[in-house]
Amino acid sequence: MGVAAVLAGMTLRDDVEHLAGRIGPRHPGLPVALAAAANWLTDRLTGLGLAVRREPFGDQVNLQAEIRGAQPGTVLVGAHYDSVPDVAAAPGADDNASGVAVLLALAERLVAQPPPGTVRLTLFANEEGMRWGRERGGSWHHASRLADGEVRSALLLDSLGWYDSRSGTQAWPAWWMPWIHGTRGDFLCVQASWRDRVLARACTRAACGHGLPVRGCWWPRQTWQMMGDQESFHAAGIPAITLTDTDRFRNSRFHTAGDRPETLDYIGLAHAVDAAWAVLGLMSVTGITVSSA
Repeated sequence: MGVAAVLAGMTLRDDVEHLAGRIGPRHPGLPVALAAAANWLTDRLTGLGLAVRREPFGDQVNLQAEIRGAQPGTVLVGAHYDSVPDVAAAPGADDNASGVAVLLALAERLVAQPPPGTVRLTLFANEEGMRWGRERGGSWHHASRLADGEVRSALLLDSLGWYDSRSGTQAWPAWWMPWIHGTRGDFLCVQASWRDRVLARACTRAACGHGLPVRGCWWPRQTWQMMGDQESFHAAGIPAITLTDTDRFRNSRFHTAGDRPETLDYIGLAHAVDAAWAVLGLMSVTGITVSSA
């Protein structure tokens, strides 16, 4: 365990603890907390020297900040900052303060090392509300209004803080998947639709070698791969992948009051940042083939 990973894990923990601890549950039923989360995230990004644009929809708001690159093409990096609304006192540490913390860590690196192409950081509200209609989600609002070619591809960060190397800690939605991917919940999952398998395969290779095993999941006709924010970009025709710990298939505290900051693996989360940075570096290079018919 390197010193850098320990230090990075401490910073990530601070962000998770602020969002899921001090602010806590945050969703449309708790508008004061949801607004507090949006305001804190705005302060975090402006503190890095980034200009933040607020994108309202209904009584909620998405947040955007861009780091401009010299090469053409924009890659969107997104994470939802709300928590599940139908479970009392569920603070949403893994889902999805962990993804938000990774996005903030990437923002710090992007400011220090500007990318070759433009990166749009976007924090979405109400991903959890998409279960009652996908048009309710902040990502759906954003993706459905993008002009043709405005965003080349999307890297989504959702539930990235739970890792367990014991056998039997990883479940799967299909009976045959354990035979391929195993039952140890110690890996980072590169999740994509079958349509985007070329991008996903390249991103899986890029994510390897950064402290976590990596598994690629882009099986045909597997609807579990196309939920939430990823569904929004898929429907808009934008190639997208999600980096995830597979949430409900691994984390027994998913969507419960037990999804608390102290339960997460912050060294694993720091490794996820390194993997996401490598994936973003690949995606921001112009000319990569990102999808297949």
